[in-house]
Amino acid sequence: MLTFSSTLRITGVVLLASVAFACGDSTTHEISESPFCSGMSPLNESCQYEIGGSRFWLISDHPQMPVEKPVQLKLISEQELSLQQSEIRGLSMYMGRIPVIWQRTDMNTWQTDVMLGACTDPDMVWELIIKKGSHSKRLPFQSVQY
Repeated sequence: MLTFSSTLRITGVVLLASVAFACGDSTTHEISESPFCSGMSPLNESCQYEIGGSRFWLISDHPQMPVEKPVQLKLISEQELSLQQSEIRGLSMYMGRIPVIWQRTDMNTWQTDVMLGACTDPDMVWELIIKKGSHSKRLPFQSVQY
């Protein structure tokens, strides 16, 4: 017969295992470089993408994408771009969905502020999903912890 203390101990072990599994990396995601250009650098091919025939660049004021700190992202397009919705999801572990609300600052520029959550995974891999019409662009990136 199980006593209250042994039941509590078993429950604690199961809970700890669940948390460790949730923050664990079930698959390996390799990110060679940040998909974002620095706000101080000129636009170049390393942060240039295409969605539905429209070319755009992604700029971050913190290209290393630190966790638990506000980060400003800008999306600059060659032509007028109509964004429907965007979100950030965890790839290396489930962190829910972080809505990305873009604000148009001029005809070809959109801006948003995001904040990534932290977990025990120091090499957390995320994915920014940008949608335009029936097209979507998925951009994986890695965050850093300071």
